[in-house]
Amino acid sequence: MPGRPKSTSFIVEEDELLTDEEILAEDWRLTQLIAETTRIESTLQWCARHRLIANRMICENCDDFGTLNRLSRRQDFYEWRCSHCNRSHTIRSKSIFESSNLSLQQILLIIYFWSNNHLQQTTVHELNVSNHTIIEWFSLLRELCEESVTQFNEELGGIDYMNNPITVEIDESYFFHRKYHRGRFTGGQWVFGAIERGSNKCLLKQVPDRTRETLEELINKWILPGTNIISDGWPAYARIDEINGGVYSHEIVIHQECFVDPVDPSIHTQHIEATWTHVKRKLKYQFGTQREFFPSYLAEYMWRHSILNRSPFENMLLCISQYYPI
Repeated sequence: MPGRPKSTSFIVEEDELLTDEEILAEDWRLTQLIAETTRIESTLQWCARHRLIANRMICENCDDFGTLNRLSRRQDFYEWRCSHCNRSHTIRSKSIFESSNLSLQQILLIIYFWSNNHLQQTTVHELNVSNHTIIEWFSLLRELCEESVTQFNEELGGIDYMNNPITVEIDESYFFHRKYHRGRFTGGQWVFGAIERGSNKCLLKQVPDRTRETLEELINKWILPGTNIISDGWPAYARIDEINGGVYSHEIVIHQECFVDPVDPSIHTQHIEATWTHVKRKLKYQFGTQREFFPSYLAEYMWRHSILNRSPFENMLLCISQYYPI
């Protein structure tokens, strides 16, 4: 590396490793990322600073520190080698890069393109990699979204700091009632949705049906007592204000009559209705009819909604560093 010997026990100085807050505070542009990762040395340093690869290696065989050596025959041209037992280790060990033959730069650009909502076809064309490879990487990133929303998903609603009820809009929507090609019908899938007003909290859960028992169980599990719930007039919602002895207030807008209450314009479900439009549009353009990926697409939407108005690339880098701890 520039200004360093060819053998060293670290990639960057320990004080150069970025904290979670420092990663999220960055704002990378595509041209900057390409420039920073053109040379393998600078790419390794970039990945180490962002905690995507190990900055040091401790040998699992003898617990001694390894040295980083440059070897032209090695992937990425570098390897870790234990100074005690002489065993070698790839610099990708235990990282998200470990099982891939792509260059580090290519993988970082795939993550960047996915984070910024580029279509699979666009990513294939721009990066000159196979469609199968992009599908696999996009699927992996959605799996990280699933892990994130499963671990950090919070209950919605409750009481705010001024002791006022927080409003949560709820609704359910039907997916896959018709194929996108030639209009053939297929078995559908109900999804229960909830949006908390005034925050980025969003909940999307697959459900077997939309009976009162099913929907009230989800409400009881994911919506905090004290919440003001707004729904449409679906009969299964008729007794929300009776759940657990009346822990929720409940307001209804009858869509056959109006979409916004003419007396109180705050009574509507337009946020959750807009959510269905956005999710189904994304499914149409990036997902099609491959329903095995459906849960991960719901998780991706929830994850993106949770970081609304923040950089998705930096947030995904943080996700990766958390789920591939080095």
